[in-house]
Amino acid sequence: MKAIKMNINDDLVVIEKREMYLQSLGEFTADDFVVTKESIEPVSDTLKAIKMARTDIVARRKLITQPLDDAKKAAMSQEHTLVDPMVAMENKLKQKVNVYLAEVRRFQEEEARKLKEAEIARLEAEQKEIEEQAVLNDSDLAMEDAIAVEEQIEAVREAPIIKMKTSHSTSFSGVHTRKKPMWKLDDITKVPKEYLIVNKKVINGMVRAGMKEIPGIKIWEETTVVSK
Repeated sequence: MKAIKMNINDDLVVIEKREMYLQSLGEFTADDFVVTKESIEPVSDTLKAIKMARTDIVARRKLITQPLDDAKKAAMSQEHTLVDPMVAMENKLKQKVNVYLAEVRRFQEEEARKLKEAEIARLEAEQKEIEEQAVLNDSDLAMEDAIAVEEQIEAVREAPIIKMKTSHSTSFSGVHTRKKPMWKLDDITKVPKEYLIVNKKVINGMVRAGMKEIPGIKIWEETTVVSK
């Protein structure tokens, strides 16, 4: 396999051009240099030459990097060909797992509700028995016990249903669940301004197309030197 030269600085032509134009730039960009009628032409020629040199260096760089870029694109295309069907199957199977887990959660909540109802029924039966004994024995102490049981019943009624452990497992080899924070835009007028991002691409396109005014955006023209 032919070796790929990775350092364009090994090219003597590139080195000579770089050094020459860096020297020219150094002369023209010195603090005491001023562009005048006499110097504008050589400065313009230097800018043109530097642009040509930059173009040449970039072209030489592409001789090295373009094959690598093409190889990367080909590898990524092959990866997508192999991986995309796997991802689709994985997502489909995860959906089926989520359906199963939702059913497990529903079963757990139903079982917890039944346990709660059973506990309330047990306490009500106990309360009824205590009240009957209190009436038979004319016992104030027994009536206090019945009132205490009534308070327990109310506490159980008001308590939230807790998911109970059941024979239905929610964790098994290779698969587990986790909570993933999600969001979607509900009302953009209520979104704080620090969460809003200016779309620079759209604004650049509108300004280049000639738009002069955009609310909240300052638009102006700036003169730049362009070498041809």
